[in-house]
Amino acid sequence: MRVGSLFCFFVVFFNASTLFAAQVANCDNKVNGVCPNGCYEIGDGLGCTKCPEGYYGRGYVDNSAGNRVEKYCVPCSIPAPTDDENVNYEVDFILGEKYTGFTTDECPWVITCPEGYFFAGGSSGCVACSSVEPSNCYKGKTNILKGKGKEMPQDAFATMCEGVVYKITLRKNTELETLNADYPGHEITYSDKTVYAKCDTGFASTEDATKWEDYLAEQLRHPSYYPFKKLLGYSTDDSCTDIVINKDGWVEYDNDNNSTNRTLNIFNKDTELYACWENGEIDVTYYQTTTSGPLGEVNKYTTRCKLDDSKSTPPNDSGSDKPNECAFLDIGYLEGKAGEMIATGYVFKSHDCRKGELGNNQWGDLSFCLDGVKEFAAGKYIPFVRNVTSISVAVVGDECPAGYYCSKTEQNSCPVGTTSAEAKSSIEDCYMPSGQSGTKFCDKNGCFYLPTGIGNISYNPS
Repeated sequence: MRVGSLFCFFVVFFNASTLFAAQVANCDNKVNGVCPNGCYEIGDGLGCTKCPEGYYGRGYVDNSAGNRVEKYCVPCSIPAPTDDENVNYEVDFILGEKYTGFTTDECPWVITCPEGYFFAGGSSGCVACSSVEPSNCYKGKTNILKGKGKEMPQDAFATMCEGVVYKITLRKNTELETLNADYPGHEITYSDKTVYAKCDTGFASTEDATKWEDYLAEQLRHPSYYPFKKLLGYSTDDSCTDIVINKDGWVEYDNDNNSTNRTLNIFNKDTELYACWENGEIDVTYYQTTTSGPLGEVNKYTTRCKLDDSKSTPPNDSGSDKPNECAFLDIGYLEGKAGEMIATGYVFKSHDCRKGELGNNQWGDLSFCLDGVKEFAAGKYIPFVRNVTSISVAVVGDECPAGYYCSKTEQNSCPVGTTSAEAKSSIEDCYMPSGQSGTKFCDKNGCFYLPTGIGNISYNPS
């Protein structure tokens, strides 16, 4: 039941700042021989005194003969118990010197209920806070209710009862533990969280909070960064068929979306809720940056990275059609899809997050660059940046140095006694140079060089 219906006869609660507005300031001076209202004669010619506690001054009245009769004080109104045996409260005037001299029927009073009860009025007397539906939702806050005169507090229940505080465990409901783990200072963690709900009141981060919000604030919820994982709300089950708190932290309508709105009093016990997610996606475009073709005619490859609900892993080396695309792709896989990405004689270095230009084609993208991180190795996790759903990178290679031959993925030294020019890709590009600065042959009888003028002799492993 909703307790507001119990108090339809109540008027507006008194304002403490006006509690004594209807009191006489003092009784020292008569006006035209008359004691001020709120005071009465204490004896013939002996002066005036204030009406005592629990009384108020009615002033002078004229009798039927038209003669003025002496001012007198009468008892103030007070909510008195009835003879009903169910009435279980005490009522008394608030006493003390400052509670004398009232000019109107506004003497303050106090009703005392048993601990954990509130004053329900009439013959109902005091009712246990815990008896109000839903069960286990409410407890006593104070067993004292104050009022004055004929007025009654508008909502004694709200004054004397409060919601019970329960622990709400928010399960992360994903295998993900950390995003951007490779990028210190930019990590995003996923773990269970604990918040508290005060029944019919709100949410807070601690059990003894003094301020409760009527929605689950952003700092209390799991991180909802698109395109990482977008939080859809919290459900009573891990399959997310019964979302009770929506993405913005508000208590949600029931599944039938009818006129009965769930309220904060659904949290009347310790509860587990499960985060519900929409998996994010990022489009990643890889641009060729070293080419043997005409400037401006570059290869590129675009793929969509989808962060699935489990832990993501780098793509495998087989170059399958469906690698895990939440890590940067390796050069072999890219060239199998898009053709040459770095020129022959170059070895893959990194995917670069930077602005640049090759001919008329802009490549590179600063929007997802993290502080101090501009280059990414193949297999390294793609950094997720809030609200960035499309990125591009430059596929960068280093020219193979002299004395080495390079595939697209590794740099190899030429065999002992041989060297090579720059930007070579095969062991057959290694050679033995002639002349005094060339290859030197030695045995027990001495050393010699290949004669000058015969040219370089290519290394042929066969």
